[in-house]
Amino acid sequence: MSLILQSRDRALIAGLQRFGVLSTVQICLWYFKKVSKTTALRRLRILEEGHYLKRGVTLENGTHTWGLGFKGRELMGIESGVHFSNRNSIYHDVLLNDIRCKLESFGLAKDVTPEFEIKSEVFRNFRYGSAKEQLVPDALMFESVNAEPWVISLELELTVKAEKRYEKIFRQYGMKHSITRIWYFCNSTKEIDRI
Repeated sequence: MSLILQSRDRALIAGLQRFGVLSTVQICLWYFKKVSKTTALRRLRILEEGHYLKRGVTLENGTHTWGLGFKGRELMGIESGVHFSNRNSIYHDVLLNDIRCKLESFGLAKDVTPEFEIKSEVFRNFRYGSAKEQLVPDALMFESVNAEPWVISLELELTVKAEKRYEKIFRQYGMKHSITRIWYFCNSTKEIDRI
């Protein structure tokens, strides 16, 4: 039996290409708005069985995460997707996608390059040891402000880093003249104070 993709399926697959990883909650809110959760979950399982979607790690709250399966990547013409290796980094990416959607609701973040794309580019252009030392923002957002192009780095801090680590990060940002602004999103004032 072959799977016939519906327009909503195609929108979800395109969304996963754009965001890299989404939680079940995000998928239900953004792509299955007027559909019961059980119907949405059934469709996700069908798309998973058809290899259009790939189930990733389960977050601490019990929510599954999803990326593109090999048929989904094939449909979108991309070679690789997000690797579901670390629950904390996937949770970070899911939260960052919530931030991107909130920014989009304000008319921003229409042109965003996520961390997984930046990292892929860095590892293509540098040897492994050197690539690990490169600054990789959580995302880059491209905006026109007063007819001038701005490149805004988006950083989501869920844990406080050591002061020396922040010094190194800001030194690296100081050498990136193409980046106009850095926007930090934090869980608490403790992170803000440290930054």
